[in-house]
Amino acid sequence: MCEFRVATFSSRYILPGNQSAEHLARKRRVGLFKAATLLREFDTGFTSELPPVLLDVPGKWQDHQTLWELNGILFSLAEPYHPDAPQTDRLVYIEIPTPLAPYCGRYSAEPSAIPWTRSWLFSEPEHEEKLHEIDQRLERAAKTAPPWNKV
Repeated sequence: MCEFRVATFSSRYILPGNQSAEHLARKRRVGLFKAATLLREFDTGFTSELPPVLLDVPGKWQDHQTLWELNGILFSLAEPYHPDAPQTDRLVYIEIPTPLAPYCGRYSAEPSAIPWTRSWLFSEPEHEEKLHEIDQRLERAAKTAPPWNKV
């Protein structure tokens, strides 16, 4: 039997001691994302069964995928290098506003730069209302958040 593990965003993408502008901006964004959404990072541990909210994300949107939890509900955050919106009838999703998107891909300090990735938060359809609440909190927080690439 194969076992898998989905580690947390911070353990995968926030490297201890890394003081590069990219990592400092990423660390700031993930903090803003957590504060706005109230989501907590979720580590599956080693398991032979991964949750549907992870497995049902369409193939090319499975890049930089991590799990998040709120009140026992799992959400999948995917941050692929694809400009188009996901196409799925098995999950519902929202796009994370750029200033709060945790990963963002390659970094540039240029004020006009845009991230190389787009960020999508997926949930199972029965949790669409909770996803909508998260979306509203993100939209409010994005209005006062600094640009994605600010250190």
